Amino acid sequence: MVGFFGSRVWGLGSGNIKRNLILITMLQLIIVFAILPTLVRADSCPVVSRDSIIKYAQSGVGSPYVWGGDKWNPNNKGWGGADCSGYVLKAWQIPYKAGYTQSVGHPYSTFNFYFKKTHWYPINRNNLAKGDILVYRNKGRGHVAIYHYGDKWGSPVVYEARSRKHGIVHGARYFPSYYKGRRRHRLVNSDPKLMATVKISSNSYLKALPEGYASTKLYVDFLSKKDPLFVRNSDYSSNTMVGATLFNYHLRRGVLGQQKVGVAAYQQSGLAQIWRGNGFIRLLTHGQKMYAWRQNAGFKYLAKNISQSARTNYINYFEPKRDLLYLTNPRFKAVKAVVYLVNNNKVYHRKTVRIARRSVAMVSYKRSKQRRLKGVYVRINASGGRIFVSKKTKSSFYTPAQTANKINKTLYIQNFDPARNLLYITNPNRRKARLILKYIQDGRSRYQKRIHIRPHDVVLVDKRRRLKRLGETFIKISANVSVVASKRMARATYQLAEPLSFANKTTYVADFNAASETLYILNPIGSVQKATVNIFTGNTLVYSNVFSIGKYRQLPIDLRSSAAARYSNTYVQIISEIS
Repeated sequence: MVGFFGSRVWGLGSGNIKRNLILITMLQLIIVFAILPTLVRADSCPVVSRDSIIKYAQSGVGSPYVWGGDKWNPNNKGWGGADCSGYVLKAWQIPYKAGYTQSVGHPYSTFNFYFKKTHWYPINRNNLAKGDILVYRNKGRGHVAIYHYGDKWGSPVVYEARSRKHGIVHGARYFPSYYKGRRRHRLVNSDPKLMATVKISSNSYLKALPEGYASTKLYVDFLSKKDPLFVRNSDYSSNTMVGATLFNYHLRRGVLGQQKVGVAAYQQSGLAQIWRGNGFIRLLTHGQKMYAWRQNAGFKYLAKNISQSARTNYINYFEPKRDLLYLTNPRFKAVKAVVYLVNNNKVYHRKTVRIARRSVAMVSYKRSKQRRLKGVYVRINASGGRIFVSKKTKSSFYTPAQTANKINKTLYIQNFDPARNLLYITNPNRRKARLILKYIQDGRSRYQKRIHIRPHDVVLVDKRRRLKRLGETFIKISANVSVVASKRMARATYQLAEPLSFANKTTYVADFNAASETLYILNPIGSVQKATVNIFTGNTLVYSNVFSIGKYRQLPIDLRSSAAARYSNTYVQIISEIS
């Protein structure tokens, strides 16, 4: 040390200047190369989300504790196993992503987690969030666990490979203060997920559907014999035959028509309008999944899979003087439905409707005393089976009911223009709802409002005067209880608010015309995402591009000058990735 820091080396004489500069440069290089491996390694580990860490950790619960192990099989809890640090390595997906049964070689131990900063860094225990870890190391002994939730300084709920006796477990236990917090580099709060809509020529919106909504069996809950019906084969490799049957036993004629149409891979086909009446359509394939939709008065209505039927349904806003209800029973036996008109914590009317097997029942209040009610919300409780419910407005626009499993404490509404749109929010609960509405534009909240809604009440939020110059936004609704919300546009058209669970890594638009329609993609999470937009005509990719979407931003994508604009009836695939 004297040789480096003595006065001969660091003196101010002119003969030492060159030598000093060389030594300073060498010392800087030594420091840089000493820390460079940590920086490179931290930057090279894959991006993961807190949700994926917890999901991965949960998959190992019940597997054995094995010293030096770092693999398991969620479907065979007796196979493999992990110790505490191997379990964290696999859940954290470091040094690289690997399958449950694939070993990553166990390169790090509790010593590394406690003393090093390879793919992680120290945090205060006060700041622990799900997916972070608690670790201690002393005199060759140590332990590490994945924090989930709960008391950060006492007995938090954790995932851990605890011991040979306990195996890999999930639960609460005491962690002394000598356990330190650590957080992974390149960590995001959520998995990649996007929402998307398409603005069509009638100025209404068609939702992009999350992956998994395509099905081998679909229903159109009300079809007029005059409505065109279309089918899209969502399988890119196999052709399929789609059988369509129109039912309405309520008319005592049962089956009102049947036909079949062949649909090539990724292709779209229309069905002939040969129906003898109005009813509901059931569509079946020979194993390939599909999307389907009907068209009416310039609007498109997506077919539904059976998971979108429910015993309890809500119509968020209903005008008895102008609107109709359609209740569809897809089952082989009759169903009873009780229809309630509710507002101001009061049931204004209760009506029991019997829906014959495989039939559609229409409910109208236009000639009843209830037509004087200005606005209510509707709750429909079915017994004997799940049903589909839709509302028909005065402009012949059909709005699907929101099912009980889709109402949520956090909801999103896309493409909201405060100068032209209205917001209806329903509190179907027995206690007061407290809500925060955020009008978000360009990634930040432009306007925020707090409102209270009494039990069993529906309110109108109208900010057309105050926010008339704001332009198009999206709205995030945060509430203390689960609520229902919808946007009202021109011509009494509506768009339902959706929970975050409706967002997905991969979404699809079943029918798209780039020459006349605009695609909107919403990033509802706090991380920048890349959206790969692929457009197919038949089985041919005619357009592909990657768009960067900032956190909490909605991006309009105008494709009128793209190669896709030369084609009609195309199919859009949107794939998201954390940027």
